[in-house]
Amino acid sequence: MRQDNLAGQTIYNTDFIIDGIPRNCLFYIPQHHNKEVNQYRLLIVLHDSGSTSKNVVSRYGDVLHAQSDSLQAVVLYPDAAGKTWSTGNAPGSVNDAGFISIIADYFVQRYGCNAKELFVAGLGQGGAMARKLGCDLPSKLAGIADLSASLQPYTCTVPLLPPDQVQLLQNGRPDTTAFLKMWQFFSK
Repeated sequence: MRQDNLAGQTIYNTDFIIDGIPRNCLFYIPQHHNKEVNQYRLLIVLHDSGSTSKNVVSRYGDVLHAQSDSLQAVVLYPDAAGKTWSTGNAPGSVNDAGFISIIADYFVQRYGCNAKELFVAGLGQGGAMARKLGCDLPSKLAGIADLSASLQPYTCTVPLLPPDQVQLLQNGRPDTTAFLKMWQFFSK
């Protein structure tokens, strides 16, 4: 585990090898964290296609981490293999749902996160991946937020942040209000 300082905050970096593929995950631990408590929410934030976890932390970390501190949540920022999430089952595709499931289990065990308080939020194509996880891991997730405001039909059973709760800027990127509404939704 390495420690990085991004946007003036302490961000940790850990590596995994999943199905023989090196994978990276940045994460933020809330202030006054005590892993013995086992009551921390776990939020996994998935970047858009072509982006990285560092880009998400640089752009939105201050808002996410302030809320993380007040709500006592660990925030994970995994990187997709090849900068795009594998949301389909094409032959030879990367098992991103398996990767997310494994790192979630790791953080539940190692950092005292509550296995019943696992949430996933996705930006852009990461939103499509959040929806896929809602279908693939319904017994594991407490809720998902597709911050791309996709209006595609949703047929899975995991609670989804309603599209009208996500406010987008003109360039199609979520503003900080979307993240605040996401935290409110996840705190119900």
